[in-house]
Amino acid sequence: MAALFDPKRQQFLIERFAISYSLGLGGSVSTERPESPLIAGTSQPSPSFPNPLPGVLQETQQLQALLGGTKLLNDSFTPETLSKQLKNKDYKLLHLASHGKFAGLVEETIVQTGQKALSLSEFEQLLRSRQSPLIHLTLSACETATGNRYAILGLAGMGIRAGIPTVMGTLWFAADLETADFVLNFYRVWQGGASREQALRESQVARLARQEHPANWSNFVLLQN
Repeated sequence: MAALFDPKRQQFLIERFAISYSLGLGGSVSTERPESPLIAGTSQPSPSFPNPLPGVLQETQQLQALLGGTKLLNDSFTPETLSKQLKNKDYKLLHLASHGKFAGLVEETIVQTGQKALSLSEFEQLLRSRQSPLIHLTLSACETATGNRYAILGLAGMGIRAGIPTVMGTLWFAADLETADFVLNFYRVWQGGASREQALRESQVARLARQEHPANWSNFVLLQN
């Protein structure tokens, strides 16, 4: 939707409106600020994903410098440590920077941690085990908001089903280093007082101003519960 182009105005839709996707009628603009984040990611190759993600190092380091919070990186990012953190500490924001894959079969849909891959059902169970009332989840891996009739909105949809008010995910492949820069700008604008919807819009318009192809910035979408 962000990349729809109006030939009369010579504008993309995102230049006029902030866009989010709701699973029901209505909706409201979010007002909470980003705080108390749990940041987890892996830059290492794995059997499921042989390509490393060097941008994750930059993404997690700069995000923690901006917002503080706790960082789990590579070997310290396991299903057990993630679950323990969510159960025992009061986090408002969860940011996962890692490989992800949405497949035709639910069992083949996975998100990679530092030591193993989580299935869709394992990921949902982990999110539901949290103690803190998360206000936002970001899944900056590729295709995290892609789904089918068995799993609407893919991995991002699991976050919505688990009761998290807003989830940011991607509709197709995202370049590693460009993703790190994009999400950092999103959080910086959000922290500065904008809503999540407006922060996403400003981040996309900033890429548009650099004359980047829409495929490079319109893959990020914001889902609302």
